[in-house]
Amino acid sequence: MTLQQAYSFSYDSVLISAGAVVTSLAVCWAAKIRATDRGKKEELPVKAGILARPVFGVVTILEAVLFVFSAIMLLSVKAGVYALLVLLPVFACFSYKKFKTWIKVRNHKLVFAGIIVLLAVAVVFLLLFGGVGQRLTTLKVRPYVAWADTYGFSVMEYITHPFYTLKVLAYTCVTKGSYYVWTLLGGLLGWLDITISSKVLFLVLLFLLLSLVRSPEEKNVLKKSGRIGFLLTAMAIVLLSVLGMLFYWTPMFSPVVEGVQGRYFIPPLLAALLAVGFWKRPLWKRSVGNLFAVGMPLLDFAVIICIYINIITK
Repeated sequence: MTLQQAYSFSYDSVLISAGAVVTSLAVCWAAKIRATDRGKKEELPVKAGILARPVFGVVTILEAVLFVFSAIMLLSVKAGVYALLVLLPVFACFSYKKFKTWIKVRNHKLVFAGIIVLLAVAVVFLLLFGGVGQRLTTLKVRPYVAWADTYGFSVMEYITHPFYTLKVLAYTCVTKGSYYVWTLLGGLLGWLDITISSKVLFLVLLFLLLSLVRSPEEKNVLKKSGRIGFLLTAMAIVLLSVLGMLFYWTPMFSPVVEGVQGRYFIPPLLAALLAVGFWKRPLWKRSVGNLFAVGMPLLDFAVIICIYINIITK
């Protein structure tokens, strides 16, 4: 599914790549901090370029630029829902104990200046994407659902009828859960008209589940609080994505949320796997990791064969 979105120049490819960069940097910085705490900090070579120089603790200039650019990309699509992934470095790298220590050793004026900068950014954001009063008014307006040629309930109607909303969400999970997993893995490609063999999808799912097993290098990268933060962030993104389609793409009295596809859950998937996979799993030997490097390209080739079979038979 990721390869298809990239080949079709879909905005999903931007979301998936930016989400992967932000998540990977969060784990990278956490690993650097753990290594520093253990006294294994790697010294930079004398001739290291300026992009490799740290600007804030373990963060290099290049990493900071990549993170900021990825955060902007996440903010610019899907109403900024996926921008919640920028919180991952906070969960991965910081704890309350570390924060108290940092406050004591740092200049309080610097902390105050940082708060002022954050407030200034918030003000600029409100000015650029303002109209708060107008947005609150639109929450009471029933949206027109073009594909069904009818109207849907307003956001306020869903909020004021929480039991009905929860009923729709629960029934959606029960009736469409397998469809979401299928479309997440790439079972339906193209305009959802290219079906991939269930045998291939089963192997892809198996690789996905095998990725939950941690390696020796990953054993102590994320603390328990960091894993919980990763999981809650992924769950929040999934929930907001589904709610967005409920509010603006689902007709009135529809028993399920319409328009949701599994590909919407790919950007936070890596964070969810990291959160769940680090809990009390047996350690793999280092050589087993090569299975992923060999197996996934073979499965991608099998998917291409399935695509050509669909084209020939239709």
